[in-house]
Amino acid sequence: MYRRFRMISAIPVPIVGNVVLPQQWTLFVIIQIGFNLFTMVQTIVTGGKTASDLGYSKFAKGDSTKKMQIDSRKGMILLYTPALIVALGWTYFHWQQATTTEMAVYCMLVFHYFKRVMEVLFLHKYSGTMDLAEAAGIISVSYSVNTLTICTWTADVPDDLVNPNILLPAVILFFAGQTINFYHHFLLASLRTGTIKKYVVPQGGLFRFVSSPHFLGELMSWLGVALASQALFTWTVLGFMTSYLCGRAYATTDWYHSKFDNYPKERRHIFPGLF
Repeated sequence: MYRRFRMISAIPVPIVGNVVLPQQWTLFVIIQIGFNLFTMVQTIVTGGKTASDLGYSKFAKGDSTKKMQIDSRKGMILLYTPALIVALGWTYFHWQQATTTEMAVYCMLVFHYFKRVMEVLFLHKYSGTMDLAEAAGIISVSYSVNTLTICTWTADVPDDLVNPNILLPAVILFFAGQTINFYHHFLLASLRTGTIKKYVVPQGGLFRFVSSPHFLGELMSWLGVALASQALFTWTVLGFMTSYLCGRAYATTDWYHSKFDNYPKERRHIFPGLF
């Protein structure tokens, strides 16, 4: 089986089981973890400004004077397709040697990015452009590298450190999150029918409580991946995604308040009743 480095030590965590650490803290390992931790701290310190500065979705700059503008649908395809190819490629070349836990993680990553590509092609409504280098370039590379590294770290977790009792709850949590994410993407898409593509105040589902329930669903899915993987790096990806999506959710609430005088003030950003 593929082994880049052996991970033989672990931090026991109640309920979760083991968060598995690498045996050797090489420069490569430190860079992998450090990037996610740096991005997480940066997003927290800037109050979500880093997340909202990435020019896609409702935060797209749409500056036609820039040379690197691209149609939003094509840009979103570029965001997710490379990570999907990475996940599919890894699964194809390693499925024969993979354990049940490893295959579960690989398949969750494939499903996540395949779903996103299908939503971009057939569900979401787009009306503008996005910055190719700023959004599609940076985010696409980040997603692809994180996907590859999750796979490699998961493959390095020794069988004797795997918590067999956490896999089923992790998979259930993952698909529950994917369902919440898809349902609220569907609600958002249904608000922009026909030739009407302007933004309106979203209603229905968990939009009653938060501005970005689709982000909540995505975080649930990433938690499922982290629980199944048990590798330290995957938990740093969860931390990165949590800070990033919380930042965008916060910015989304501010954006709605700036555009709609009647936007419900009681709505939280992403976690009902909390944040």
